[in-house]
Amino acid sequence: MIIIKRPHEIEKMRKAGEITGEILGALVDRVAPGVTTGEIDHAASQLMSEAGVRSAFLGYHKFPGHICISLN
Repeated sequence: MIIIKRPHEIEKMRKAGEITGEILGALVDRVAPGVTTGEIDHAASQLMSEAGVRSAFLGYHKFPGHICISLN
């Protein structure tokens, strides 16, 4: 079943996408040799807090991080 979104729902999705893009863009600048995934996750946590948003990953089925990140 396809659920048709209302304009206000689409606007919420658009805003969430903008915030996500801003946070990911800021994190790209922090990625460098020697920087741990934990440090990047911590930076993501701070940026989310500043933006007034919360992680969808944190605590989901006991997931420990704010973002889903790996070395690859």
